[in-house]
Amino acid sequence: MSRLKRWIVTGLVVLFVLGAGGALLFWYAGLSGSSAIESWIGQQFQFIANSYLNPQLSFDDLDYQLPYTVTLKNLRLVAQDPSNPGQSIDIIGCGQATVTLGQIPAVGKPVVIERIVLDQPLISAVATEPKSAKFIGFSTLVRGRRPGSRQTAEPATRPKLSDVFQMKFIAIQNGRIKYDPRITGTVPMELDQINTTLNIEQTEAGWYKLATEIARKPLFDLTLAGQLNLDSMETRDLNLKLSADVTRDKINYLPPQLQQILNQYEVEGVLDASVTGAVPIREPNKGNLVAQLALKNANVTLDEYRIPVQDLQIGAKLADGRLDLSTMTISALHGTASGQGSTLMSGNYDTNIKLAINNMQIQDLEAAHKDGQPMKFAGKIDVNFQASAPLKIVQAKAVPTTQNAPLAAEPLPEQWGAGTINLVDGRLVRLPVIHTLTDAISSAAKIIGAGEDYNALPRDRVHIDFNLTGDHASVSDLSYYGSAVAARGSGTIGLNRQLDLRVNGGPIEKVQDLLGKQIGGMIAKVTDSLLAYHVTGTIGKPQVDLILAGGSASKVGDVVGNGADKIGEGLQDIGEKIGDIFKPKENK
Repeated sequence: MSRLKRWIVTGLVVLFVLGAGGALLFWYAGLSGSSAIESWIGQQFQFIANSYLNPQLSFDDLDYQLPYTVTLKNLRLVAQDPSNPGQSIDIIGCGQATVTLGQIPAVGKPVVIERIVLDQPLISAVATEPKSAKFIGFSTLVRGRRPGSRQTAEPATRPKLSDVFQMKFIAIQNGRIKYDPRITGTVPMELDQINTTLNIEQTEAGWYKLATEIARKPLFDLTLAGQLNLDSMETRDLNLKLSADVTRDKINYLPPQLQQILNQYEVEGVLDASVTGAVPIREPNKGNLVAQLALKNANVTLDEYRIPVQDLQIGAKLADGRLDLSTMTISALHGTASGQGSTLMSGNYDTNIKLAINNMQIQDLEAAHKDGQPMKFAGKIDVNFQASAPLKIVQAKAVPTTQNAPLAAEPLPEQWGAGTINLVDGRLVRLPVIHTLTDAISSAAKIIGAGEDYNALPRDRVHIDFNLTGDHASVSDLSYYGSAVAARGSGTIGLNRQLDLRVNGGPIEKVQDLLGKQIGGMIAKVTDSLLAYHVTGTIGKPQVDLILAGGSASKVGDVVGNGADKIGEGLQDIGEKIGDIFKPKENK
Protein backbone atom coordinates (compact mmCIF):
# COMPACT_ATOMS: atom_id res chain seq x y z
CA MET A 1 0.00 0.00 0.00
CA SER A 2 2.96 2.36 0.52
CA ARG A 3 3.60 2.77 -3.24
CA LEU A 4 -0.08 3.32 -3.92
CA LYS A 5 -0.26 5.95 -1.20
CA ARG A 6 2.92 7.58 -2.48
CA TRP A 7 1.78 8.25 -6.01
CA ILE A 8 -1.77 9.24 -4.96
CA VAL A 9 -0.28 11.90 -2.72
CA THR A 10 2.21 12.91 -5.40
CA GLY A 11 -0.64 13.30 -7.86
CA LEU A 12 -2.34 15.69 -5.48
CA VAL A 13 0.86 17.70 -5.30
CA VAL A 14 0.41 18.54 -8.98
CA LEU A 15 -2.76 20.38 -8.07
CA PHE A 16 -0.70 22.83 -6.03
CA VAL A 17 1.28 23.68 -9.13
CA LEU A 18 -1.81 24.16 -11.29
CA GLY A 19 -2.99 26.89 -8.92
CA ALA A 20 0.07 29.01 -9.65
CA GLY A 21 -1.49 30.37 -12.81
CA GLY A 22 -4.15 32.04 -10.69
CA ALA A 23 -1.51 34.40 -9.33
CA LEU A 24 -1.34 36.08 -12.72
CA LEU A 25 -4.94 37.20 -12.36
CA PHE A 26 -3.88 39.75 -9.80
CA TRP A 27 -0.53 40.88 -11.12
CA TYR A 28 -2.24 43.14 -13.63
CA ALA A 29 -4.98 45.49 -12.40
CA GLY A 30 -8.20 46.02 -14.31
CA LEU A 31 -8.44 42.60 -15.95
CA SER A 32 -11.98 41.56 -16.96
CA GLY A 33 -13.58 38.30 -18.17
CA SER A 34 -13.37 39.07 -21.90
CA SER A 35 -12.29 36.39 -24.38
CA ALA A 36 -9.06 38.25 -25.16
CA ILE A 37 -8.19 38.51 -21.48
CA GLU A 38 -9.07 34.87 -20.84
CA SER A 39 -6.90 33.84 -23.79
CA TRP A 40 -4.01 35.82 -22.38
CA ILE A 41 -4.57 34.35 -18.90
CA GLY A 42 -4.60 30.86 -20.38
CA GLN A 43 -1.26 31.42 -22.08
CA GLN A 44 0.26 32.72 -18.87
CA PHE A 45 -1.31 29.90 -16.89
CA GLN A 46 0.43 27.36 -19.13
CA PHE A 47 3.69 29.29 -18.94
CA ILE A 48 3.68 29.33 -15.13
CA ALA A 49 2.71 25.63 -14.82
CA ASN A 50 5.23 24.50 -17.42
CA SER A 51 7.92 26.59 -15.76
CA TYR A 52 7.60 24.59 -12.56
CA LEU A 53 6.65 21.19 -14.01
CA ASN A 54 8.47 18.76 -16.31
CA PRO A 55 5.17 17.29 -17.62
CA GLN A 56 3.41 19.67 -20.02
CA LEU A 57 0.04 21.21 -19.19
CA SER A 58 -2.71 21.65 -21.79
CA PHE A 59 -6.47 22.44 -21.76
CA ASP A 60 -9.22 23.25 -24.25
CA ASP A 61 -10.88 26.26 -22.61
CA LEU A 62 -10.45 28.64 -19.67
CA ASP A 63 -13.09 30.66 -17.85
CA TYR A 64 -12.12 33.39 -15.39
CA GLN A 65 -14.51 34.62 -12.69
CA LEU A 66 -13.64 37.58 -10.51
CA PRO A 67 -12.09 37.78 -8.09
CA TYR A 68 -10.26 34.49 -7.45
CA THR A 69 -11.63 31.63 -9.62
CA VAL A 70 -10.37 29.95 -12.81
CA THR A 71 -12.12 27.03 -14.53
CA LEU A 72 -10.20 24.80 -16.96
CA LYS A 73 -11.91 22.31 -19.30
CA ASN A 74 -10.41 19.08 -20.61
CA LEU A 75 -7.21 19.61 -18.66
CA ARG A 76 -4.25 17.33 -19.40
CA LEU A 77 -0.80 16.92 -17.85
CA VAL A 78 1.33 14.96 -20.32
CA ALA A 79 4.71 13.24 -19.79
CA GLN A 80 6.99 11.33 -22.15
CA ASP A 81 7.22 7.54 -21.74
CA PRO A 82 10.93 6.63 -21.42
CA SER A 83 10.21 2.97 -22.22
CA ASN A 84 8.54 3.93 -25.51
CA PRO A 85 10.41 6.88 -27.10
CA GLY A 86 8.12 9.25 -28.94
CA GLN A 87 5.04 8.22 -26.98
CA SER A 88 3.45 10.16 -24.13
CA ILE A 89 1.04 9.43 -21.28
CA ASP A 90 -1.64 11.60 -19.67
CA ILE A 91 -0.58 11.34 -16.05
CA ILE A 92 -3.46 13.62 -15.03
CA GLY A 93 -6.63 14.27 -16.97
CA CYS A 94 -9.77 16.09 -15.91
CA GLY A 95 -13.06 16.96 -17.63
CA GLN A 96 -13.17 20.20 -15.65
CA ALA A 97 -11.00 21.69 -12.91
CA THR A 98 -12.06 24.72 -10.89
CA VAL A 99 -9.34 26.50 -8.88
CA THR A 100 -10.21 29.16 -6.29
CA LEU A 101 -7.46 31.16 -4.63
CA GLY A 102 -7.68 32.07 -0.97
CA GLN A 103 -6.00 35.45 -1.25
CA ILE A 104 -4.27 37.78 -3.65
CA PRO A 105 -0.77 36.39 -4.21
CA ALA A 106 2.26 38.46 -3.30
CA VAL A 107 5.79 38.12 -4.61
CA GLY A 108 7.89 35.85 -2.39
CA LYS A 109 4.89 34.28 -0.64
CA PRO A 110 3.20 30.92 -1.31
CA VAL A 111 0.15 30.83 -3.56
CA VAL A 112 -2.76 29.89 -1.29
CA ILE A 113 -5.33 27.68 -3.03
CA GLU A 114 -8.63 27.75 -1.16
CA ARG A 115 -10.47 25.11 -3.19
CA ILE A 116 -9.92 22.73 -6.09
CA VAL A 117 -12.95 20.92 -7.52
CA LEU A 118 -12.16 18.16 -10.03
CA ASP A 119 -14.91 16.79 -12.25
CA GLN A 120 -14.22 13.33 -13.77
CA PRO A 121 -10.49 13.39 -13.02
CA LEU A 122 -8.11 10.53 -13.92
CA ILE A 123 -4.74 10.14 -12.19
CA SER A 124 -2.47 7.57 -13.90
CA ALA A 125 0.66 6.24 -12.24
CA VAL A 126 2.59 4.15 -14.77
CA ALA A 127 6.01 2.67 -13.95
CA THR A 128 8.89 3.93 -16.06
CA GLU A 129 9.75 0.26 -16.65
CA PRO A 130 8.43 -3.08 -15.32
CA LYS A 131 8.42 -3.22 -11.52
CA SER A 132 10.21 0.13 -11.22
CA ALA A 133 9.47 2.30 -8.16
CA LYS A 134 9.56 5.40 -10.38
CA PHE A 135 6.47 6.64 -12.20
CA ILE A 136 6.27 8.49 -15.48
CA GLY A 137 5.95 12.23 -14.87
CA PHE A 138 5.66 12.01 -11.08
CA SER A 139 9.26 10.95 -10.32
CA THR A 140 10.56 14.10 -12.07
CA LEU A 141 7.58 16.33 -11.42
CA VAL A 142 9.11 19.67 -10.38
CA ARG A 143 11.81 21.44 -12.37
CA GLY A 144 14.99 22.52 -10.64
CA ARG A 145 14.74 26.02 -12.17
CA ARG A 146 12.51 27.98 -14.51
CA PRO A 147 13.23 27.96 -18.24
CA GLY A 148 15.44 30.89 -19.19
CA SER A 149 16.81 31.34 -15.68
CA ARG A 150 20.56 31.78 -15.49
CA GLN A 151 20.72 30.42 -11.98
CA THR A 152 21.58 26.73 -11.72
CA ALA A 153 19.72 24.99 -8.92
CA GLU A 154 21.43 21.95 -7.47
CA PRO A 155 19.14 19.27 -5.98
CA ALA A 156 19.98 20.45 -2.45
CA THR A 157 18.93 24.05 -3.21
CA ARG A 158 15.87 23.46 -5.39
CA PRO A 159 12.75 25.30 -4.22
CA LYS A 160 10.49 23.45 -1.80
CA LEU A 161 6.85 22.98 -2.69
CA SER A 162 5.80 24.55 0.60
CA ASP A 163 7.61 27.76 -0.45
CA VAL A 164 5.45 27.99 -3.58
CA PHE A 165 2.02 26.50 -2.84
CA GLN A 166 -0.45 25.92 -0.02
CA MET A 167 -3.81 24.20 -0.46
CA LYS A 168 -6.83 23.76 1.82
CA PHE A 169 -9.57 21.74 0.12
CA ILE A 170 -9.97 19.26 -2.77
CA ALA A 171 -13.22 17.74 -4.02
CA ILE A 172 -13.26 14.83 -6.48
CA GLN A 173 -16.43 14.08 -8.44
CA ASN A 174 -16.72 10.76 -10.27
CA GLY A 175 -12.97 10.31 -10.33
CA ARG A 176 -10.69 7.46 -11.40
CA ILE A 177 -7.27 6.31 -10.24
CA LYS A 178 -5.12 4.02 -12.39
CA TYR A 179 -1.93 2.31 -11.24
CA ASP A 180 0.20 0.26 -13.65
CA PRO A 181 3.59 -1.13 -12.46
CA ARG A 182 3.79 -2.98 -15.81
CA ILE A 183 3.91 -6.46 -14.27
CA THR A 184 3.38 -9.25 -16.79
CA GLY A 185 0.20 -11.25 -16.20
CA THR A 186 -1.63 -8.53 -14.28
CA VAL A 187 -4.02 -5.74 -15.22
CA PRO A 188 -3.57 -2.15 -14.02
CA MET A 189 -5.28 -1.30 -10.76
CA GLU A 190 -8.24 0.97 -11.38
CA LEU A 191 -10.56 2.66 -8.91
CA ASP A 192 -13.56 4.42 -10.36
CA GLN A 193 -16.71 6.13 -9.13
CA ILE A 194 -14.62 8.01 -6.58
CA ASN A 195 -16.53 10.83 -4.92
CA THR A 196 -14.62 12.25 -2.02
CA THR A 197 -13.27 15.37 -0.36
CA LEU A 198 -9.83 16.03 1.03
CA ASN A 199 -9.63 18.57 3.83
CA ILE A 200 -6.13 19.89 4.31
CA GLU A 201 -5.00 21.85 7.35
CA GLN A 202 -1.46 23.17 7.52
CA THR A 203 0.03 22.44 10.96
CA GLU A 204 3.53 23.87 10.44
CA ALA A 205 5.93 24.69 7.61
CA GLY A 206 5.67 21.95 4.99
CA TRP A 207 3.26 19.79 7.02
CA TYR A 208 -0.40 19.28 6.12
CA LYS A 209 -3.17 17.47 7.94
CA LEU A 210 -5.11 15.10 5.66
CA ALA A 211 -8.40 13.24 6.05
CA THR A 212 -10.14 11.42 3.18
CA GLU A 213 -12.05 8.30 2.15
CA ILE A 214 -11.92 6.40 -1.14
CA ALA A 215 -14.72 3.87 -1.43
CA ARG A 216 -16.19 1.44 -3.92
CA LYS A 217 -18.60 -0.33 -1.63
CA PRO A 218 -19.19 -3.18 -1.04
CA LEU A 219 -15.88 -4.22 -2.66
CA PHE A 220 -13.52 -1.60 -1.31
CA ASP A 221 -13.38 1.06 1.39
CA LEU A 222 -10.21 2.97 2.26
CA THR A 223 -9.97 5.76 4.84
CA LEU A 224 -6.80 7.75 5.33
CA ALA A 225 -5.90 10.37 7.94
CA GLY A 226 -2.60 11.83 9.07
CA GLN A 227 -0.05 14.48 8.29
CA LEU A 228 2.04 14.83 5.13
CA ASN A 229 5.21 16.84 4.55
CA LEU A 230 5.26 17.89 0.88
CA ASP A 231 8.93 18.87 1.04
CA SER A 232 10.36 15.64 2.51
CA MET A 233 7.50 13.35 1.43
CA GLU A 234 7.11 11.96 4.93
CA THR A 235 3.97 11.04 6.85
CA ARG A 236 3.22 11.06 10.57
CA ASP A 237 0.20 10.34 12.76
CA LEU A 238 -0.89 8.05 9.95
CA ASN A 239 -4.16 6.17 10.35
CA LEU A 240 -5.11 3.98 7.40
CA LYS A 241 -8.02 1.53 7.36
CA LEU A 242 -8.88 -0.84 4.53
CA SER A 243 -11.85 -3.18 4.08
CA ALA A 244 -11.97 -5.31 0.94
CA ASP A 245 -13.98 -8.24 -0.38
CA VAL A 246 -11.31 -10.26 -2.17
CA THR A 247 -12.89 -12.06 -5.13
CA ARG A 248 -10.42 -13.20 -7.81
CA ASP A 249 -12.51 -12.07 -10.79
CA LYS A 250 -12.98 -8.59 -9.28
CA ILE A 251 -9.61 -7.53 -7.89
CA ASN A 252 -8.56 -4.86 -10.38
CA TYR A 253 -9.19 -2.30 -7.62
CA LEU A 254 -6.09 -3.68 -5.83
CA PRO A 255 -2.42 -2.99 -6.75
CA PRO A 256 -1.09 -5.44 -9.41
CA GLN A 257 1.61 -6.62 -6.99
CA LEU A 258 -1.16 -7.81 -4.67
CA GLN A 259 -3.19 -9.09 -7.63
CA GLN A 260 -0.21 -11.25 -8.59
CA ILE A 261 -0.11 -12.87 -5.14
CA LEU A 262 -3.89 -13.29 -4.92
CA ASN A 263 -4.03 -14.85 -8.40
CA GLN A 264 -1.05 -17.12 -7.80
CA TYR A 265 -2.57 -18.55 -4.62
CA GLU A 266 -6.23 -18.08 -5.66
CA VAL A 267 -6.99 -16.17 -2.48
CA GLU A 268 -10.57 -15.29 -1.70
CA GLY A 269 -12.09 -13.87 1.47
CA VAL A 270 -12.90 -10.75 3.47
CA LEU A 271 -9.88 -8.60 4.32
CA ASP A 272 -9.65 -5.91 7.01
CA ALA A 273 -6.41 -4.04 7.67
CA SER A 274 -5.26 -1.03 9.65
CA VAL A 275 -1.91 0.79 9.73
CA THR A 276 -0.84 3.53 12.15
CA GLY A 277 2.42 5.39 12.65
CA ALA A 278 4.89 7.33 10.47
CA VAL A 279 6.71 6.48 7.27
CA PRO A 280 9.01 8.20 4.75
CA ILE A 281 7.16 7.59 1.47
CA ARG A 282 10.35 7.29 -0.57
CA GLU A 283 11.83 4.69 1.84
CA PRO A 284 8.92 2.82 3.45
CA ASN A 285 11.22 0.16 4.97
CA LYS A 286 12.51 2.86 7.34
CA GLY A 287 9.08 3.64 8.73
CA ASN A 288 7.71 3.25 12.22
CA LEU A 289 4.36 1.48 11.80
CA VAL A 290 1.96 -0.78 13.64
CA ALA A 291 -0.33 -2.97 11.52
CA GLN A 292 -3.26 -5.28 12.16
CA LEU A 293 -4.65 -7.63 9.51
CA ALA A 294 -7.64 -9.97 9.56
CA LEU A 295 -8.73 -12.41 6.84
CA LYS A 296 -12.00 -14.30 7.32
CA ASN A 297 -13.92 -17.00 5.46
CA ALA A 298 -11.07 -17.31 2.98
CA ASN A 299 -9.57 -19.92 0.68
CA VAL A 300 -5.90 -20.09 -0.28
CA THR A 301 -4.71 -22.53 -2.97
CA LEU A 302 -1.12 -23.81 -3.29
CA ASP A 303 -0.75 -25.85 -6.49
CA GLU A 304 -3.13 -28.80 -5.97
CA TYR A 305 -3.78 -28.01 -2.33
CA ARG A 306 -6.42 -25.69 -0.88
CA ILE A 307 -6.44 -24.20 2.62
CA PRO A 308 -9.85 -23.09 3.89
CA VAL A 309 -9.13 -20.37 6.44
CA GLN A 310 -11.89 -19.57 8.89
CA ASP A 311 -9.93 -16.78 10.57
CA LEU A 312 -6.44 -15.29 10.25
CA GLN A 313 -5.21 -12.57 12.62
CA ILE A 314 -1.81 -10.87 12.26
CA GLY A 315 -0.25 -8.16 14.40
CA ALA A 316 3.01 -6.61 13.16
CA LYS A 317 5.33 -3.68 13.87
CA LEU A 318 7.93 -2.00 11.65
CA ALA A 319 10.64 -0.05 13.48
CA ASP A 320 14.37 0.57 13.04
CA GLY A 321 14.40 -1.34 9.77
CA ARG A 322 12.98 -4.52 11.30
CA LEU A 323 9.55 -6.08 10.84
CA ASP A 324 8.31 -7.86 13.98
CA LEU A 325 5.45 -10.32 13.67
CA SER A 326 4.22 -10.15 17.24
CA THR A 327 1.16 -12.35 16.81
CA MET A 328 -0.22 -14.67 14.17
CA THR A 329 -3.15 -16.97 14.82
CA ILE A 330 -4.93 -19.12 12.26
CA SER A 331 -8.10 -21.18 12.52
CA ALA A 332 -8.11 -23.59 9.58
CA LEU A 333 -8.47 -27.28 8.70
CA HIS A 334 -10.42 -27.85 11.93
CA GLY A 335 -7.33 -26.95 13.94
CA THR A 336 -5.22 -23.96 14.93
CA ALA A 337 -1.79 -22.50 14.26
CA SER A 338 0.18 -19.77 15.95
CA GLY A 339 3.47 -18.10 15.24
CA GLN A 340 5.75 -15.14 15.73
CA GLY A 341 8.97 -13.87 14.25
CA SER A 342 11.02 -10.96 12.94
CA THR A 343 12.81 -9.96 9.72
CA LEU A 344 15.45 -7.34 8.97
CA MET A 345 14.14 -5.38 5.98
CA SER A 346 17.53 -5.05 4.30
CA GLY A 347 20.54 -7.15 3.28
CA ASN A 348 19.69 -10.84 3.08
CA TYR A 349 16.57 -10.40 5.25
CA ASP A 350 17.79 -12.18 8.38
CA THR A 351 14.70 -13.87 9.82
CA ASN A 352 13.65 -15.59 13.05
CA ILE A 353 10.43 -17.57 13.17
CA LYS A 354 8.52 -19.89 15.48
CA LEU A 355 5.47 -21.88 14.40
CA ALA A 356 3.14 -24.31 16.16
CA ILE A 357 0.33 -26.27 14.46
CA ASN A 358 -2.24 -28.21 16.47
CA ASN A 359 -4.69 -30.87 15.24
CA MET A 360 -5.05 -29.67 11.66
CA GLN A 361 -6.73 -32.25 9.41
CA ILE A 362 -4.63 -32.54 6.26
CA GLN A 363 -7.29 -34.37 4.22
CA ASP A 364 -9.06 -31.01 3.78
CA LEU A 365 -6.05 -29.78 1.79
CA GLU A 366 -7.02 -31.69 -1.36
CA ALA A 367 -8.55 -29.00 -3.55
CA ALA A 368 -9.34 -31.33 -6.46
CA HIS A 369 -10.66 -34.28 -4.46
CA LYS A 370 -13.97 -35.69 -5.71
CA ASP A 371 -16.54 -37.61 -3.72
CA GLY A 372 -16.13 -41.36 -4.09
CA GLN A 373 -12.41 -41.19 -4.87
CA PRO A 374 -9.86 -42.48 -2.33
CA MET A 375 -8.13 -39.78 -0.35
CA LYS A 376 -4.51 -39.08 -1.27
CA PHE A 377 -3.71 -38.47 2.37
CA ALA A 378 -5.46 -37.89 5.68
CA GLY A 379 -4.63 -37.41 9.33
CA LYS A 380 -4.34 -34.99 12.22
CA ILE A 381 -1.02 -33.19 12.32
CA ASP A 382 0.94 -31.36 15.03
CA VAL A 383 4.06 -29.35 14.19
CA ASN A 384 6.59 -27.42 16.23
CA PHE A 385 9.17 -25.50 14.23
CA GLN A 386 11.72 -22.74 14.75
CA ALA A 387 14.40 -21.27 12.51
CA SER A 388 16.86 -18.39 12.29
CA ALA A 389 18.46 -17.73 8.90
CA PRO A 390 18.89 -15.21 6.05
CA LEU A 391 15.65 -15.59 4.12
CA LYS A 392 17.08 -14.65 0.72
CA ILE A 393 19.78 -17.34 0.92
CA VAL A 394 17.28 -20.00 1.98
CA GLN A 395 15.04 -19.10 -0.94
CA ALA A 396 17.98 -19.11 -3.37
CA LYS A 397 19.00 -22.60 -2.30
CA ALA A 398 15.44 -23.92 -2.42
CA VAL A 399 14.72 -22.48 -5.89
CA PRO A 400 18.10 -21.84 -7.56
CA THR A 401 18.10 -19.59 -10.63
CA THR A 402 20.76 -17.84 -12.70
CA GLN A 403 19.86 -14.52 -11.11
CA ASN A 404 20.27 -15.70 -7.52
CA ALA A 405 23.28 -17.97 -8.13
CA PRO A 406 25.59 -15.82 -5.93
CA LEU A 407 23.14 -16.09 -3.04
CA ALA A 408 22.70 -19.84 -3.60
CA ALA A 409 26.48 -20.23 -3.26
CA GLU A 410 26.58 -18.59 0.17
CA PRO A 411 26.64 -21.04 3.09
CA LEU A 412 23.91 -21.35 5.69
CA PRO A 413 24.73 -21.85 9.38
CA GLU A 414 25.55 -25.35 10.58
CA GLN A 415 22.53 -25.24 12.87
CA TRP A 416 19.76 -22.79 11.99
CA GLY A 417 16.54 -24.55 12.90
CA ALA A 418 14.76 -27.58 14.29
CA GLY A 419 11.34 -29.13 14.30
CA THR A 420 9.06 -32.01 15.19
CA ILE A 421 6.15 -33.43 13.20
CA ASN A 422 3.55 -35.85 14.56
CA LEU A 423 0.63 -37.31 12.61
CA VAL A 424 -2.08 -39.67 13.85
CA ASP A 425 -5.19 -41.23 12.32
CA GLY A 426 -3.41 -40.95 9.01
CA ARG A 427 -3.80 -42.31 5.50
CA LEU A 428 -0.52 -41.70 3.68
CA VAL A 429 -0.04 -44.68 1.37
CA ARG A 430 -0.73 -42.61 -1.78
CA LEU A 431 1.97 -40.03 -1.07
CA PRO A 432 4.94 -40.59 -3.45
CA VAL A 433 7.57 -41.30 -0.79
CA ILE A 434 5.32 -43.50 1.37
CA HIS A 435 3.81 -45.28 -1.65
CA THR A 436 7.20 -46.11 -3.18
CA LEU A 437 8.64 -47.23 0.14
CA THR A 438 5.66 -49.41 1.14
CA ASP A 439 5.67 -51.02 -2.33
CA ALA A 440 9.31 -51.94 -1.84
CA ILE A 441 8.64 -53.26 1.67
CA SER A 442 5.61 -55.20 0.43
CA SER A 443 7.62 -56.84 -2.36
CA ALA A 444 10.28 -57.95 0.07
CA ALA A 445 7.70 -59.02 2.69
CA LYS A 446 5.82 -61.25 0.21
CA ILE A 447 9.00 -63.26 -0.33
CA ILE A 448 8.95 -64.34 3.26
CA GLY A 449 5.22 -64.98 3.30
CA ALA A 450 3.97 -61.77 4.94
CA GLY A 451 0.41 -60.57 4.53
CA GLU A 452 -0.59 -59.05 1.20
CA ASP A 453 -3.28 -56.54 2.18
CA TYR A 454 -1.23 -53.36 1.76
CA ASN A 455 -4.03 -51.41 0.06
CA ALA A 456 -6.20 -51.26 3.15
CA LEU A 457 -7.06 -47.87 4.64
CA PRO A 458 -4.87 -47.81 7.75
CA ARG A 459 -4.74 -45.54 10.73
CA ASP A 460 -1.18 -44.49 10.03
CA ARG A 461 0.97 -42.53 12.42
CA VAL A 462 4.21 -40.69 11.73
CA HIS A 463 6.85 -39.08 13.91
CA ILE A 464 9.73 -36.96 12.56
CA ASP A 465 12.50 -35.12 14.40
CA PHE A 466 14.79 -32.93 12.29
CA ASN A 467 17.44 -30.23 12.47
CA LEU A 468 18.14 -27.64 9.79
CA THR A 469 21.85 -27.79 9.01
CA GLY A 470 23.41 -26.08 6.02
CA ASP A 471 21.33 -26.64 2.91
CA HIS A 472 19.31 -29.61 4.17
CA ALA A 473 17.19 -30.98 6.99
CA SER A 474 18.95 -33.70 8.98
CA VAL A 475 16.29 -36.23 10.02
CA SER A 476 17.38 -37.94 13.23
CA ASP A 477 14.19 -39.95 13.75
CA LEU A 478 11.66 -40.90 11.07
CA SER A 479 9.04 -43.42 12.20
CA TYR A 480 6.07 -44.67 10.19
CA TYR A 481 3.53 -47.21 11.49
CA GLY A 482 0.80 -48.51 9.21
CA SER A 483 -1.70 -51.34 9.57
CA ALA A 484 0.54 -53.95 7.94
CA VAL A 485 4.06 -52.56 7.79
CA ALA A 486 6.23 -50.12 9.68
CA ALA A 487 9.41 -48.23 8.88
CA ARG A 488 11.96 -46.16 10.71
CA GLY A 489 15.05 -44.38 9.56
CA SER A 490 17.18 -41.27 9.31
CA GLY A 491 19.02 -39.20 6.72
CA THR A 492 18.70 -35.86 4.96
CA ILE A 493 16.12 -33.95 2.93
CA GLY A 494 17.61 -31.07 0.92
CA LEU A 495 16.12 -27.61 0.54
CA ASN A 496 16.04 -28.52 -3.17
CA ARG A 497 13.78 -31.53 -2.27
CA GLN A 498 16.55 -34.12 -2.78
CA LEU A 499 16.27 -37.23 -0.57
CA ASP A 500 19.00 -39.32 1.06
CA LEU A 501 17.37 -41.55 3.67
CA ARG A 502 18.22 -44.98 5.08
CA VAL A 503 15.10 -46.80 6.25
CA ASN A 504 14.46 -50.16 7.88
CA GLY A 505 10.99 -51.52 7.35
CA GLY A 506 8.68 -54.49 7.06
CA PRO A 507 6.17 -56.48 9.07
CA ILE A 508 8.90 -57.19 11.63
CA GLU A 509 9.14 -53.44 12.31
CA LYS A 510 5.45 -53.54 13.18
CA VAL A 511 6.10 -56.34 15.67
CA GLN A 512 8.94 -54.34 17.17
CA ASP A 513 6.59 -51.44 17.72
CA LEU A 514 4.00 -53.63 19.41
CA LEU A 515 6.56 -55.33 21.67
CA GLY A 516 7.82 -52.04 23.05
CA LYS A 517 11.21 -50.43 23.36
CA GLN A 518 13.07 -53.15 25.28
CA ILE A 519 12.12 -56.22 23.29
CA GLY A 520 11.52 -54.35 20.06
CA GLY A 521 14.89 -52.64 20.38
CA MET A 522 16.67 -55.97 20.64
CA ILE A 523 14.93 -57.22 17.52
CA ALA A 524 15.73 -53.97 15.72
CA LYS A 525 19.48 -54.46 16.19
CA VAL A 526 19.26 -57.74 14.31
CA THR A 527 16.90 -56.65 11.52
CA ASP A 528 18.75 -53.39 10.88
CA SER A 529 21.89 -55.33 10.02
CA LEU A 530 20.02 -57.59 7.60
CA LEU A 531 17.68 -55.45 5.50
CA ALA A 532 17.40 -51.73 4.82
CA TYR A 533 16.14 -49.38 2.13
CA HIS A 534 17.98 -46.44 0.59
CA VAL A 535 15.57 -43.66 -0.45
CA THR A 536 16.93 -41.18 -3.00
CA GLY A 537 15.49 -39.02 -5.80
CA THR A 538 13.18 -36.15 -4.92
CA ILE A 539 10.12 -35.78 -2.73
CA GLY A 540 7.90 -35.88 -5.82
CA LYS A 541 9.85 -38.70 -7.58
CA PRO A 542 11.53 -40.90 -4.97
CA GLN A 543 13.60 -43.99 -5.73
CA VAL A 544 14.06 -46.94 -3.32
CA ASP A 545 16.96 -49.43 -3.42
CA LEU A 546 17.46 -52.42 -1.13
CA ILE A 547 20.52 -52.81 1.07
CA LEU A 548 21.16 -56.43 2.18
CA ALA A 549 23.52 -57.22 5.03
CA GLY A 550 25.71 -54.23 4.22
CA GLY A 551 25.51 -54.74 0.46
CA SER A 552 22.97 -53.37 -2.00
CA ALA A 553 20.48 -54.56 -4.59
CA SER A 554 19.47 -52.08 -7.24
CA LYS A 555 16.02 -53.61 -7.67
CA VAL A 556 13.55 -55.12 -5.26
CA GLY A 557 13.34 -58.24 -7.44
CA ASP A 558 17.02 -59.02 -6.78
CA VAL A 559 16.01 -60.06 -3.29
CA VAL A 560 14.47 -63.27 -4.64
CA GLY A 561 17.73 -64.91 -5.67
CA ASN A 562 20.42 -63.38 -3.53
CA GLY A 563 18.67 -62.14 -0.41
CA ALA A 564 16.05 -64.76 0.53
CA ASP A 565 18.50 -67.01 2.37
CA LYS A 566 19.92 -64.12 4.38
CA ILE A 567 16.45 -62.90 5.31
CA GLY A 568 15.44 -66.43 6.34
CA GLU A 569 18.55 -66.79 8.47
CA GLY A 570 17.90 -63.41 10.02
CA LEU A 571 14.32 -64.33 10.89
CA GLN A 572 15.51 -67.60 12.43
CA ASP A 573 17.98 -65.68 14.62
CA ILE A 574 15.20 -63.30 15.61
CA GLY A 575 12.95 -66.22 16.54
CA GLU A 576 15.65 -67.73 18.68
CA LYS A 577 16.26 -64.43 20.45
CA ILE A 578 12.56 -63.99 21.12
CA GLY A 579 12.49 -67.53 22.49
CA ASP A 580 15.41 -66.76 24.75
CA ILE A 581 13.61 -63.72 26.10
CA PHE A 582 10.48 -65.62 27.09
CA LYS A 583 12.21 -68.92 28.03
CA PRO A 584 12.23 -69.51 31.80
CA LYS A 585 15.67 -69.34 33.36
CA GLU A 586 17.14 -72.66 34.57
CA ASN A 587 17.80 -73.02 38.24
CA LYS A 588 21.45 -73.02 38.98
